[in-house]
Amino acid sequence: QFDLRDNITLDNDIFRVLHSSLVPFISPSTSIGPEDEIEPKEIFSFKINFIPKKPGIYKTRIPFYINHHQQIPYTYIELTGELIMPSLIFETRRLILPPVPLDIESVGTVRV
Repeated sequence: QFDLRDNITLDNDIFRVLHSSLVPFISPSTSIGPEDEIEPKEIFSFKINFIPKKPGIYKTRIPFYINHHQQIPYTYIELTGELIMPSLIFETRRLILPPVPLDIESVGTVRV
């Protein structure tokens, strides 16, 4: 069972826990988060969306409980994501035109 109650990073939708079918987990307010029973050697899959609104490094920890023991987490799932704003840098700061005869107009085009 995940505890998604008091995690402000998740609440701000920076990290969003989704079912493997890409549907958000929706739990009643009395529940601390998604829960399910899995058999030995069975796999439980989920996905995490990372949707920050501004550049930066974001970290959060999601407590993970087993067997309904909600006093002490069995382990934590640690999430880290970084949003780097895209930038465009030109390596050369000059435009080199081929030699042309005198009095002939020459044009160079840069397309972005």
